[in-house]
Amino acid sequence: MSKKTDKRVMVTIVVKGDPSDRDDEGVAGRYGVEVSLSGVQDAPALSRVEAEALREAALDAFHEKIGIECLDDFDIGVCFSEKVDELEIGAPEPDADAVASVDVSAVFLGAVE
Repeated sequence: MSKKTDKRVMVTIVVKGDPSDRDDEGVAGRYGVEVSLSGVQDAPALSRVEAEALREAALDAFHEKIGIECLDDFDIGVCFSEKVDELEIGAPEPDADAVASVDVSAVFLGAVE
C-alpha cells in the first residue's frame, strides 16, 4: 500500500464555439481552475482515476461560475497546465477503497490569457 499525499494542479478550461444565444456571448475563452486532491497515492503521476476526478472537479467549478444557455454551441475541454505527459500516462490504478477516500476540491480562478 502506497503512502497518501495531497496534490494541487492548475487546470485550464478551454471553451470554443459560436453562441446562438445572446446570453452566451463572451463565454468562449480560457479559464483557470486550481484543483486539490487529498489522500491520493504518493506517486510522481496521477492515476487515470485520479486524473478523471480532477477533470470532473474542474468542470464542476467552471459550470458553477459560468452559466451557458446552449451547451451544444460549445466544445469545452480541460487542459492540465503542468506535467501533462505524466497525467496522461498515469500511475498504477489504486484499489476501490483508495479511490473512495480521495477528497477533491476546486477553486475557479476566472478568465486567463
